[in-house]
Amino acid sequence: MSDKRLSLRGLITQYRSTVTALEITLKENPQVDVPSQFCIHSFLSKSDKGTRADWERKVAKRKTFATFNEFLEYVEERCNAFERTTGGSGSMRTISQAQKRKVFSATEIANRICFDCKREGHRHHTCSKFLEFHLHLKK
Repeated sequence: MSDKRLSLRGLITQYRSTVTALEITLKENPQVDVPSQFCIHSFLSKSDKGTRADWERKVAKRKTFATFNEFLEYVEERCNAFERTTGGSGSMRTISQAQKRKVFSATEIANRICFDCKREGHRHHTCSKFLEFHLHLKK
């Protein structure tokens, strides 16, 4: 089975189980804020194992479900603690508008070199050599 089909099958399985869990939760606790719970679940599914485990320990002590804002406060606290212990904010630092323009300019220059003919001044998708290729070769 191809990787795309496997990852699509994985998404289907994940979302079926998520929706089922939310349906059960709603039946048992109709006051639950479903969008918050869905967002928390989605966020945690992309988080590291330590964050997921720490969050589970934190909510196990609660008698009510957390809101998404409460979850974000927790994540921000965890992020701040991580930054303090690792000596900096790493990729979380603010980028000035001038820095953004420099990055964009460098990207634009790099993108003007054609992959097919290796000449500057145009991009791959506008190259006459590329446009002459048969459709199955363009993929």
